[in-house]
Amino acid sequence: MTEPLDLLLPAALERWWKASRSLLAARGVTATLQGPFDAPGMDPVYILRMDSEHRETEVCLFRGGTVLFNGFDKHQAAKVDSGSAEMSSEHDLAGLLARLAERV
Repeated sequence: MTEPLDLLLPAALERWWKASRSLLAARGVTATLQGPFDAPGMDPVYILRMDSEHRETEVCLFRGGTVLFNGFDKHQAAKVDSGSAEMSSEHDLAGLLARLAERV
């Protein structure tokens, strides 16, 4: 089951980024996507960064559907949010990205 996710989730991340970056830009959020990386083992396949005047968020997609995310509040240096999630579908990933984008 991992192999289909390794094909579906990167494509879903690219689609979300392409569809969302102009809406994010209208809110003053810069969204950049790096990858795909030929990532063996513990390295991410894609890295999505969303940056605004107030907050910076980084989302790393790994093989097998693991997503790690970190958010940093630029006005409260001690306010760093980190988390991880296991994605089982494109819908799960799109929902997580939308929730994270709302906070940037």
